[in-house]
Amino acid sequence: MLIAYVDDSGSHVEERRLFLAGYILEEDLWQSFNFDWLTALKECKSLASLHMTQSFNGWTYDERAEKLRLLAGVINKYRPASVEVSLSTRDFREILAPNSPYDLRHPYFSMLLRLYGHYSSARSQARVARPH
Repeated sequence: MLIAYVDDSGSHVEERRLFLAGYILEEDLWQSFNFDWLTALKECKSLASLHMTQSFNGWTYDERAEKLRLLAGVINKYRPASVEVSLSTRDFREILAPNSPYDLRHPYFSMLLRLYGHYSSARSQARVARPH
């Protein structure tokens, strides 16, 4: 089984594009990845979570660089698959939403299907390797 963490950008305002990006990793590795991620968040100057536009207010350049180095080390250790997709909000409203069943009229459904489709295709072509 796979576990993914995906976050959005552009959903809070009328942006031209909606973005989803995140990481996918096998379930047996996710717990260790999550533990190491939370540990890195607590090291040095502590953060409860990472949000690039909000987490580092009042931090020095060196404090921010050290925190990002620790978090990048966790990503490098586990090598989760990085996934990202974007969608024109105008195209969604004008083309997809009017032709979608009521429950599927949110762009996240289409975008998540694309994320997993891209991941599955890359995995089947052996471009996504299991971490060391």
